[in-house]
Amino acid sequence: MNIKLSDTEKAFLKKYAEVCDEERKFDGTADPVVLVQDIERIPTELGYEDGIEFRDAKCSESYDSLDELLEEYKAEYSLSDDEVEEMEESIQYLGEFKSLEPHNVEILKIGYKKRWKTVAYFLTRHEAERYIKYQRHNLTSPRVYTAYAGYDNRGEIPCVLELLKRMGETLLTEAE
Repeated sequence: MNIKLSDTEKAFLKKYAEVCDEERKFDGTADPVVLVQDIERIPTELGYEDGIEFRDAKCSESYDSLDELLEEYKAEYSLSDDEVEEMEESIQYLGEFKSLEPHNVEILKIGYKKRWKTVAYFLTRHEAERYIKYQRHNLTSPRVYTAYAGYDNRGEIPCVLELLKRMGETLLTEAE
């Protein structure tokens, strides 16, 4: 079989063969699929949460602390310290504060559960880490997680990974 490979494909196969064995030592996983995951916040009832956020009901921006949100309101609406304190007390006791006149402000107190959400899939940790660098602006708290193709998986993924590695090793040998 004679297959023409582009320079990009050759570079990928060589890089895969170069890092594959070393990465297996690090992650200890046979037939890996490397995932980039990010924290996702799922709203939940208060009392069943991993954390609490505060949100302006008119916009989707949320804040991890009430002080941070109130400081922004203080500047935006030229609120006095007494008005800010009144808002803070109402939120602490009621769970939400509605309509501080004349500003028509509504702050919601929301509980959330944290969950790791997979946002991208790779064959190498090297590429997953590169992805995090160039997508940093779209990620909150990313991690690289190595999953495996499945216990005693005799299916397609282990076969394809071995094929890619052999092709890369062949290209590396030819380059010498």
